[in-house]
Amino acid sequence: MREGQPNVKASWIEVLEEHATSAPTVAGWAQAPEHVVSALPQLLYFRGDAAETPDTVVRSILTAKLREYTLREETRQKITDLETDFSGLLKDDADRLQKLVEERCGFDSFSLEPTVQFRPTVSGVSMTAAAPGQRAVSLASAGAGRSRRISLALWEASQQLLSEAAEDGVTGGVIIAYDEPDTHLDYEHQRRIMDMIKVSASAAQSTVIVATHSLNLIDGVDIQDIVHLNSRDGRAYVQSLGAEDSDEDTRRFLSNMAVSLGFRNSVLLHERCFVGVEGPTEYAALPALFKLAFGYPIQSAGIALWDCGGNDGALNFAKFLKKHKRTVLFLVDGDSIRDKEKEFSLNRLEKYGFTEKDCLFLGDPNELEDVFSDDQWADTMNAEWPRKDEQQWTPKDVADLRSTGKFSKSLHSLLYQHSEQAPRKKESMVVELTRRLRNPSDVPPALVKSFEDAIKVAREAGLAYWPEES
Repeated sequence: MREGQPNVKASWIEVLEEHATSAPTVAGWAQAPEHVVSALPQLLYFRGDAAETPDTVVRSILTAKLREYTLREETRQKITDLETDFSGLLKDDADRLQKLVEERCGFDSFSLEPTVQFRPTVSGVSMTAAAPGQRAVSLASAGAGRSRRISLALWEASQQLLSEAAEDGVTGGVIIAYDEPDTHLDYEHQRRIMDMIKVSASAAQSTVIVATHSLNLIDGVDIQDIVHLNSRDGRAYVQSLGAEDSDEDTRRFLSNMAVSLGFRNSVLLHERCFVGVEGPTEYAALPALFKLAFGYPIQSAGIALWDCGGNDGALNFAKFLKKHKRTVLFLVDGDSIRDKEKEFSLNRLEKYGFTEKDCLFLGDPNELEDVFSDDQWADTMNAEWPRKDEQQWTPKDVADLRSTGKFSKSLHSLLYQHSEQAPRKKESMVVELTRRLRNPSDVPPALVKSFEDAIKVAREAGLAYWPEES
């Protein structure tokens, strides 16, 4: 990077501008080589207000298909022959213009060679529609409602054309840009738009970009696929989630987006199911374990996790949510169903209106700590809490603790006794172990099963209608 420039881009711009001042320049468009043109993706662009003009949608779809046909070898040759023929027809006219310029301007010679290029396009579409038992009416005379429904049907039909393009081996693929696609549509049709967009995105060789302010569309995609654009203090900001972002980064991203959308405190973006966990250990470790296991944040599954902290206030909040028809689950240690002394025992939850059906139980079989293998614990212990005698922790050291009562308490006591770097609280042990896991297969199957159960509940969850008072 050049000295005095703030970044690499500025350095390149400076060099290019210096070169441009001395190099010859030509103002105009240059024709890209055919192999470059054929490699470029097709662009289908659907505006929300195109729902009022179905002919715009049809022309966009058919023009894209027409361009695809012109790239076929047998068609390309016909077009090339036509271009050659018409160039020949223009030769005499070009020669006359050339001689006129030479005479009028006093040139010794003047070159003029036209290039003919055909760019097929669908210039217009005539459409009529007839309802059952009625005569056909031109779409230009149809009402706005019918036009919107036809446009939606056309958008859905375009998916078949995209599939055919992929099967035919179109080199550059297709880019589909939706600009506020659910404008003027009711909720039912907005959801159909979302389903259609998902089909577009799943088609081979297709890329989908959607610009929207609609929560119905935003709520239908993985939050990792959302790019949040906003403006503050005269500056544009772009925010998105990366693969390495933490659960805190995810919550910050959702909060900022909710502010931009004008949400009130009574609404949580992307939430469908509230899941209460016993304390800070689970609240810190479970989101990281979930993302490692499934490849996306726990919020993408519609799960809003919260730390109950073992207090009555959290249980009162859970009771409030359930009363207001929100879906509430608890992720609690497996031995909670038997141990009445535990902070979140089933006996205690029942006092607040919850039953065993509202709980997912962690542990193999008793608690979160015991789902991890002896090898995983030994690896973490050697890396984070080495022994005073400089010996290595072994999986057997861990295995011997599994039959001594409460595993997590025994493990913490062992570390506290034999390591000068032992964690002050046992709650931090799982968090440290979680940070050392790298592969989805490292997440214990018992924990994955609990996550899958939570995902299933979240998929079927959401706000429910309140029954009428009898």
